Amino acid sequence: MTAFGDYFFSDRWSIKVKAGYDQKGWDNGYITNLNTGQSYATNYRLDYLTIPVMANWHFGKKRNWYLNFGPYAGVLLSATETAFATDLKDVFNSTDLGFDFGIGVKIPVSSRVKILLEADGQASFSDIVKNNSGDKIQNTRSSYNVGLVFGLK
Repeated sequence: MTAFGDYFFSDRWSIKVKAGYDQKGWDNGYITNLNTGQSYATNYRLDYLTIPVMANWHFGKKRNWYLNFGPYAGVLLSATETAFATDLKDVFNSTDLGFDFGIGVKIPVSSRVKILLEADGQASFSDIVKNNSGDKIQNTRSSYNVGLVFGLK
């Protein structure tokens, strides 16, 4: 689920600010019992409130197409693994900083309503694991979004 606002500087450029719920993490990981040394297969589920601030370039004959890019900040809402349903929020950093980019089109339905089709991606700059002594672990995600855009003016 995502909400966004677009402030237009011209017919070609705007600043887009989004707020969205993003599910990140990975499958086929392992969790190790530190007492026994035994490892178990698990999946990691990380939920974030993500806020990107992006430059938005509009193009095409009617400026319905757009490319957007810019930084994002994510706030960790929850972190669990699936084998034992363990809360792992204390293991992960509370923020995720990175770069968001996408391409999309807004198809007019009426003077104030458009259908949105968008491909979007994020790549993290920061290590998501606290006190990580191994390789840096970063979030990446891609999504295909479909929605409605309501014009306010």
